[in-house]
Parts: sequence; C-alpha cells; structure tokens
Amino acid sequence: MALLREKTELQSQLDENEEDYNDVMRKYKAVVQQATLDQTLISQQSQQIEDLSSDRERLKQEVRTLEINVE
Repeated sequence: MALLREKTELQSQLDENEEDYNDVMRKYKAVVQQATLDQTLISQQSQQIEDLSSDRERLKQEVRTLEINVE
C-alpha cells in the first residue's frame, strides 16, 4: 500500500515537472523568436541609419555647391 502511494506521488511530481518543463520551453522559444525578430529589426534600422547618413552628407554637399554657385 505504501509503495502504491509513493508511486502515485512520484507520478504526480513527474507530471508536474513535465508541465513546468513544457512551460519553460514555450517561454524559451518565445524569447528566442523575439530575439531573432529584434535582431532583424536592429539590422534593418542600422542599414536605414547608414542610408540616411549618406543622404545627409550628399545633401550637405549639394547645399555647399549651390551656395558657391549663388555667390
């Protein structure tokens, strides 16, 4: 009788541990997916910053050229 109760308790603990493990894995996968999305967004934004910086420099040069032509 004691062995049956112990087996039942151990099975309950095992089931609870499996549920906890599954919850942790779901959260882990969600975090990894979000991190991947964040990294992609950072990469895109970095490229956009580079593009805008290039545009800014080009426009500054155009302004200088136009100022010289006006003088």
